[in-house]
Order: sequence, then C-alpha cells, then structure tokens
Amino acid sequence: MTMDLPCDDGSASFETYADVVCAALDGCGDDLVLVGHSLGGHTIPLVPARRPVGHLVYLCAAVPDIGRSLFDQLQDEPPPMNPDSRKGLERDGQKRRAWVDMDVARELLYADCDEQTVQAAFNRLRPQADYPQKYPLSLSEFPSVPCSYVVCTGEPQAAVPRGCK
Repeated sequence: MTMDLPCDDGSASFETYADVVCAALDGCGDDLVLVGHSLGGHTIPLVPARRPVGHLVYLCAAVPDIGRSLFDQLQDEPPPMNPDSRKGLERDGQKRRAWVDMDVARELLYADCDEQTVQAAFNRLRPQADYPQKYPLSLSEFPSVPCSYVVCTGEPQAAVPRGCK
C-alpha cells in the first residue's frame, strides 16, 4: 500500500506524516516492511515509536541526522541529496517547492523511463512544503528496528542510519 503524505500542506510536520502512515496501517500486522523514499526517510523512523514495524527500508532517502533539520543537513558537504535536484524546482507563494522542469525531472528521476512514463510520473508530482524541513526530527536516537538502505545508481552516498545494511 502507498500513502499520500500531506507534503503540500504548509502546516504539516514529519510527525503529521507519521500519523498519516500509522492511520493507513491500522489493522495491519506487526511484521510489516515500511519503505521511505526521498523525504519519506524523515518519516519512517518516527513510525516504530507509534506502532510495531518489522523492518525499515530507506529508498534513495534523505536520512535524518538526529538533532538537525533537513535544511541544516543540506548545508553539509557533500550534501545528502543530489544538488542538481534544485535546478528543476521553484518555490511557490505558499513556501513550497514544486517541480517545474520536466527535462530536469527526467534526467534526475526518470532517466531510464520512456516518454509516456515520464509524463505520467511528472504529472503526479506534488509541491513539497518547506515547513517540516525546518525542524529537527523529534527522535533522540534511531529506532531499534532492522533497516536497509537502497542506493540507486547515480545517487550521492547517503548517511546510513546505525544498524542499516
């Protein structure tokens, strides 16, 4: 199952995102695998504090640095995300960043996809509010849940949480 996180809501935090995930998982068993892609990497470590999870998978994810905001992490060298990703984004009047350049999105996100798939995927992209990225994650340590990190070709090396394979 895939959850639509309230990424375009300028008042939603990563805690809010985790609440959405937990609500969607209501009635699911305890031995589930939770996958966080991109900014989902800041959501999935919050879920085990609310409900049992069997395994976390960070998929090309921005992994939180305990005690620091994502905006702080983006100042690091090397940055935790491909710095070219900002080329295709523009900020709107609601303090959100939205993909506006399909060619840049194709290059960075969909390089091995045909044109029809690129167009369909690009049309589904939603704005991402800056709000949750301003605040440090509420965790004092990563959850003691088995985890894995998946790096796709061309992605910069990410900071992998303790215990991840």
